[in-house]
Amino acid sequence: MAVLIIEYENRHRRMTLNGRASIGRTQNNDIVLEHPAVSRIHAVIEAVDGVYLIYDPGSKNGTLVGDELINQPRALEDRDRISIGPAIITFRENDDFDDASHELSETHGGMLVDCECGTKLWIPKEMIGGRGQCQPMWSGWKGTCCRSTPLL
Repeated sequence: MAVLIIEYENRHRRMTLNGRASIGRTQNNDIVLEHPAVSRIHAVIEAVDGVYLIYDPGSKNGTLVGDELINQPRALEDRDRISIGPAIITFRENDDFDDASHELSETHGGMLVDCECGTKLWIPKEMIGGRGQCQPMWSGWKGTCCRSTPLL
């Protein structure tokens, strides 16, 4: 199953794609990026005949895949980086990749770990060693978790 790694506001989130995802500023999107550079509905990722396509339905500031401004549907390839406003979204074709979830990243100042519930959690360096609970990583996250997990 395809996965999106969303980097926004110094936070990371992993989202499994289930056929279609809308990205935009308003709460009715699957991925909400509350930023003035992001349009209400900024981009849509959709599976068509086994291939994930991204298209921009007319956003004000455009959508980049790599360095390319897209103006028509474009097939996504593994590791494509999508830029929408201040967010970077990395497309992964499947979820069985090694995401270095147990290595510190100086670039991002933390690490990605697996919660007991299966959710991927981004732990800032200053919180490693404590305890915490899964919680929304940004205002548009629609996941839940009720278990606490050690933060390594």
